[in-house]
Amino acid sequence: MFALLFILVLILTANLIYSILFIFSFRGVKRMFESCVENDFTIIVSIAAILLFGPAYYIAAFVYKWNGLLARLAMIVVSFLFFLLLGFAIDGMSKTA
Repeated sequence: MFALLFILVLILTANLIYSILFIFSFRGVKRMFESCVENDFTIIVSIAAILLFGPAYYIAAFVYKWNGLLARLAMIVVSFLFFLLLGFAIDGMSKTA
């Protein structure tokens, strides 16, 4: 159980950082994700990119179809939700240890 929560903490931390970056710039961060997924020759890096950055990327891609200011506000809310989930995962890790 501890190992699964540790993996969840790693995934949520990466998504939290990535969603905070999406607040500031969508195009630059989008290029970074797409280069990891499309231009890499190893499947491991592609799987890691989709797992670690995928949820934040797909939420941002959906939200940025609308108004830019509204999308930035939505990404602030998404960042807060990732932070909240990260707190719950860390709390669960402390209870299982």
